[in-house]
Amino acid sequence: MSWTYHPIRNEVIVTYGLDGDAPAKSVSGGKWVIMDLDSRGELIRLCIRMASRLCPVEVLQSLDQAPEAGESLCSIPEAARKLGVKSYVMRREVLDGGMPAVKSADSWRVRECLLDLCREIFEARRHLGIEQQAD
Repeated sequence: MSWTYHPIRNEVIVTYGLDGDAPAKSVSGGKWVIMDLDSRGELIRLCIRMASRLCPVEVLQSLDQAPEAGESLCSIPEAARKLGVKSYVMRREVLDGGMPAVKSADSWRVRECLLDLCREIFEARRHLGIEQQAD
């Protein structure tokens, strides 16, 4: 899984599995989300349009870089609480290589503004029946 920001299109693309997979079908995952499915109906890509409405462009352009000094970060349990999911769900999002996070001492930290993007991802996946465990 990976997150990529496309500044010209102002989209965050979340890729599941191999990026070269051709979609068999695209479906709406809400007002701002398009999901690409393979021939088995499995999610292969998710596109969040107008991503800068949720997170500043500067942060989106630096998803794979260290956060700026003073940028607000959340621990995994805190992020999970804010999103209404269990901690292991957030940990899986980070450790599967998808959600951008920073290793700080012995714990992972997530940029707070990315939580709104993550919330949209969770809501879109619920449209497909991919449920996250709520607290």
